[in-house]
Amino acid sequence: MRNKLLPTMVAAGMMMYGVSAFAADPLPSDSFGKGTINFDGTITNAPCDITGGGDSAVHFGSIASKNVTATESHPQPFSIRLSNCTLTGAGAPGSNSQAATDITKATVTFSLGGTGSLGTGGDVLHASGDTNVGIKVKNDTSGKFLKLDGTHTTDNDIPLITSASSQSLNFTAYLVSDFASGGAVKPGDFSASAVYTLAYN
Repeated sequence: MRNKLLPTMVAAGMMMYGVSAFAADPLPSDSFGKGTINFDGTITNAPCDITGGGDSAVHFGSIASKNVTATESHPQPFSIRLSNCTLTGAGAPGSNSQAATDITKATVTFSLGGTGSLGTGGDVLHASGDTNVGIKVKNDTSGKFLKLDGTHTTDNDIPLITSASSQSLNFTAYLVSDFASGGAVKPGDFSASAVYTLAYN
């Protein structure tokens, strides 16, 4: 009986030794790098999602000061992309307790963000920095330059395709010389921000 137990005990001891040998040398927890991933978002009762979230960036790049004039130049297109839309029957009920109506248009209103300031006309966003440049925004659908002071007209409206689950609201940003902010265009960095508000009708 003793002879039969001994090989088993030796084998078990070797297995335990092997396990303890591996366990004694764990990989460092940070040996391959680490980082933080932040998650955020906004829940709304809107009929569409905004693809990629609400924020976006428009990059004008590096531009010679002599090429920025009072005439709008250096167009940079940008879009608000809608997805997962349900527009049929998603509007407010009609008169006399009628069924809900279809949503047929979006209205996008722009207002001053955290950087820059507005000109007296409300349609030029003075960029921060010492470059004396401004930014204007055109609605590609109406072809009109928009106020950036939080007000809106029919120029801000964009028709929607009721049956489409995804569609884009397209705009173009332009640079202009902004003499009201202090003189001729000068070299340097500039930045500005605007906040948009989206409504459905």
